[in-house]
Amino acid sequence: EERTMAASAGQHSQLRQMVNFILQEASEKANEIRMKTEHDFQLQKQTEVHSAKLRLNEEFTRRRKQRVVEARIARSAALGQAKMEKLVARDELLQGVLLKIRQRLARQSDNQQAYRQLLQQLIVQGLLRVDETHVVVRCRQADLGHVQAVLDASKSQFAQIMADACDEQVQLQLTVDTDNFLPPPPSGDGAQFSAGGVFMSAYGNRITVDNTLDARAALLFHDLLPQIKDLAFSS
Repeated sequence: EERTMAASAGQHSQLRQMVNFILQEASEKANEIRMKTEHDFQLQKQTEVHSAKLRLNEEFTRRRKQRVVEARIARSAALGQAKMEKLVARDELLQGVLLKIRQRLARQSDNQQAYRQLLQQLIVQGLLRVDETHVVVRCRQADLGHVQAVLDASKSQFAQIMADACDEQVQLQLTVDTDNFLPPPPSGDGAQFSAGGVFMSAYGNRITVDNTLDARAALLFHDLLPQIKDLAFSS
């Protein structure tokens, strides 16, 4: 019986040792798993934090670049708008200068004798440029009497020029259009006006010569535009 109890006690001790060993192994394994889990958690956390920081930095950089681009676009648009406004203001000033020139030219008709001579020269120039034998002359209604008064003299002067230059007798038919007049002289109300002169045509308006004072002023103004700009905008 004592042997049986001793054997039972030994077995019980061995069983306890095995249980303690298993518990120790389980505890160590659990601790190892816990530590690994904690390590993996911390590593994942650091990775996610780092990734988040990178995303934030990238987003910050992107937004900063976007703001820079938007600022440049806004600045460029503002400069473009300012430049456009400056160009418009310059053009308005230049057109104002041309308008004053045309208004001053319109006063040429105040001296009727000098204006008739001018009309005759404009008609002769127009005839030389049209170079046709059937020509129609348009003028302002206010100038109709002046044009009709110099029509024969204009034909004679043109015929003499052609005879001297080409030894040719020209049979010219020169008429005044009494249905379609040029705009009237300036009235001061801002309406469209003509400074005077003549508009000539042939072959049913297929050939035209604008020899109005307005056209001559615009041509001269265009030729002198660089000098006018230098004088007006040199500062």
